[in-house]
Amino acid sequence: MKTIKILLVLIVLLTGASICQAANEIVFGRDSGDDYFAIAIRKADFYVWYPTGTAWEAWGTGSRDLSDYGMAASEQGDSGIYTVTFTQTNASIVRIYSQAGGSPAVTDIYDGAFDWPYNQVDLIQIGTVSQSVTDLKDFADTGYDPATHSVVLVNTTTANTDLVTAAAVVNEWETQSQADPNGFQVNVITVNSVATNLNELMDAADTDKVVTDSVIGKVASTDGDWSKFVKTTDALQSNRDKLPANLEDLSITDTTGIVKSNVTWWRDSSVLANAINGMPLVDIGAINGIVSHATNLEAITTYLMANALTTLGDEIADNSILAKLMAADGDISDYNPATDAQESIINSLATVGGYIDDILKLSEADTKIDKTTDPDAWRIIFYEKGTANVLMTKLIKSVDGTAVKSEYTVIGQQVEAP
Repeated sequence: MKTIKILLVLIVLLTGASICQAANEIVFGRDSGDDYFAIAIRKADFYVWYPTGTAWEAWGTGSRDLSDYGMAASEQGDSGIYTVTFTQTNASIVRIYSQAGGSPAVTDIYDGAFDWPYNQVDLIQIGTVSQSVTDLKDFADTGYDPATHSVVLVNTTTANTDLVTAAAVVNEWETQSQADPNGFQVNVITVNSVATNLNELMDAADTDKVVTDSVIGKVASTDGDWSKFVKTTDALQSNRDKLPANLEDLSITDTTGIVKSNVTWWRDSSVLANAINGMPLVDIGAINGIVSHATNLEAITTYLMANALTTLGDEIADNSILAKLMAADGDISDYNPATDAQESIINSLATVGGYIDDILKLSEADTKIDKTTDPDAWRIIFYEKGTANVLMTKLIKSVDGTAVKSEYTVIGQQVEAP
């Protein structure tokens, strides 16, 4: 690219200047689509060219100004190349102005200058080789001729040292994904070299896509075989529809696997006579052979349903599961419903939440220093952001602990307790 740029510059030097002058035109390049104009100032006496009067004159003759001396520039298509008709050959300075309105004005902005006529260069040799200039001029005039022009080959076999490494690509991937986790998207085809079929979870389910003994397969089917899953009978909604609206209305007619037929009390007619919805009533006398456990269970049940007890100390043993859930050290006597119950904890959290809101408001509060209420004791006032609501006022103290006054030059801040 550097060689090509040099060639283009040399071609312009060899051919461009003479072409522009032969057409009696000032030529310059600027942004395409804008309006420009030029003025010419003769170097010999610093007279300015007056295009309407076609004469050189001292600046300001006849009360004329920049708007009178401007020569309009015309863009060649949308190339960004502008031309100004100018027939004078006097050594001059051409100044370019960016035209804001429909015609030149004294308020238009200066945008560069150059000598006129253009400086010309007579190139004799390139790199101490005269033939290089001849070849370059031939190239500019007629193009490349392999019979007469020599070309130096460019080395394309040397290893490139500025290619992006695989590690750099991975690092950039990680950086971009962390910078914009919502906007950074990845099309996942495989996971651990295995097709994911993740789209099937969002699209229509396919029997062939759920592998036997996969997590979904085991959730759907007893033996993990997805092909045995029938949505009309096995889906969660299907199972829900089998149950009554109210579970207390449940009437079990198939007791297979629920109760054993050879249990004595199940066949006892007196037990069946007191059954509720077909289920017998049983009085639990002991749990795991321990009568006190059954007694305590009854006390706990009564307490849960009727709040008949005033203490749980005698019914729940220390270090039992319930005791450890209710008391930090498993000592049920330490449990206090007024402070340890869920409602009490939630209420405490709500209070803490209010403190947190206040802290957040202070962290983003607007602040002002009040010097007028008491000039000998300045205070800083914290306002809720964007409002006049005062959140807190604190006294500003100097490093020696005294209130800050207007004549202090070095102060430190020590705030009062709220």
